[in-house]
Amino acid sequence: MRLPVWIPAAVIVFATSACTPATDPVSDASAATPHEPANAGNPAAQNAAKWFTGTGCSRCHAVSSLGVRSPSQMGPDLAIAVDDVPKRFGVPLEKFLEQPTGTMAIVLGSQIKLTAEQRAEAVKAVAGGVRAEAGRSK
Repeated sequence: MRLPVWIPAAVIVFATSACTPATDPVSDASAATPHEPANAGNPAAQNAAKWFTGTGCSRCHAVSSLGVRSPSQMGPDLAIAVDDVPKRFGVPLEKFLEQPTGTMAIVLGSQIKLTAEQRAEAVKAVAGGVRAEAGRSK
């Protein structure tokens, strides 16, 4: 079954417009709030939360382990990305960020262009959040 031409075009327009980086992640009311009580005593988590908000990732994705909320909640919670990406795409998160597929290929190819250092920072932040969450549950 072929999809009408307008459906893929609508997905591209919606994905690229929804994931535009925030100009000011702290004062922009439409951006996710990076500071939650869970981050109050953790400067590293606060910095990681600011990073995800500042890049525009939080326009579509929450990062619950860092207290980042998404106003749209379109994408999956990045707090589980380290475990979820290999299950869904068959590659580690690092490799997926280098060669994304689907909607993320469009977003990371045109809207949120990450350097190798930024990709590593993103992986470290979500992996660190996973470890922090595991430590709290014990």
